[in-house]
Amino acid sequence: MSLRGVGIDVASISRFRRLLDRYGVAFEARWFDELELVQPGSRHVGLARSYAVKEAVWKALGLESGAGLPWREIVAVADARGVVAVHLTGTISTAARAANVGGVTATASVMDDVIVAVVLIENAPGS
Repeated sequence: MSLRGVGIDVASISRFRRLLDRYGVAFEARWFDELELVQPGSRHVGLARSYAVKEAVWKALGLESGAGLPWREIVAVADARGVVAVHLTGTISTAARAANVGGVTATASVMDDVIVAVVLIENAPGS
């Protein structure tokens, strides 16, 4: 497979803690899929990681934003070891297939109060 795009994003863990404290369920419902809300470990770290990966996926895909970004359609879930799996659903999945996206690989590292996410998007075989 050939590389289609690379996306990088940085998120502040303390900022996510403040957003969760201030907006709670309304914030979670707008940005996160149910699978992201039940990740193992610290809730604010998990959601900050998911958010950073979502942003990096969007950048790597290089799709037009239109009326608004369907953030819940990019699902980034880490396991207990911190390995991130990305699932595209809905209109994002449809757009990715139309653009011949073959794979999404994500990594996210925690450094103090910062999460750095890097995403590689590969073209489908034969693209």
